[in-house]
Amino acid sequence: MKRIILVTIGLLISSCLIFVFYKPLENTENIPNDVLDYIDAYGYRIVGYDEERTWHLTKENLKITYFETFHLMGLDIRDYLGKDLILNFVYVTNHPFDNDFDRLKRTIKYGFKTGFPNKTKIVVVKLENNIIGSYSLDVQTRDKLLGNIMGDIHGRRIEELIGKESNEVLEDIMIERDNILIN
Repeated sequence: MKRIILVTIGLLISSCLIFVFYKPLENTENIPNDVLDYIDAYGYRIVGYDEERTWHLTKENLKITYFETFHLMGLDIRDYLGKDLILNFVYVTNHPFDNDFDRLKRTIKYGFKTGFPNKTKIVVVKLENNIIGSYSLDVQTRDKLLGNIMGDIHGRRIEELIGKESNEVLEDIMIERDNILIN
């Protein structure tokens, strides 16, 4: 009798956890085939998709984070000024950010109020229907970003990629932005 009660309680708890943490795939039927193939090539599991958005890059709308984004993609931002870029936002699991201890700490801090605890947003960037790069964003708490947690497609942060501390990276980016604005 005790065994039946314990099994029943275990099944109830499992069902509750699945109900609380399960989030079905979102809007995945609208993912462009080239973006789908690109993400699949990295072995990530797609769990959601947002619509395409256009990003017109000009000197007047340059922000510090844009420079970081282009560095993460290994591109020179100057080559894309005045052009329309297409951004595709894809939510994935099985990404290196999923195993990040800092993510676990933030999840605990925000009371496990996540729609999908291990979810990363990958932004695939296209120019004239050709994929030119991508970057990753750590997503938590109902798809909102917690801080500036960005990395390349593999989850490596800019400090790792260029071998400098974050304050040195920021200083270099500000100098680069100022040089573009002056010229």
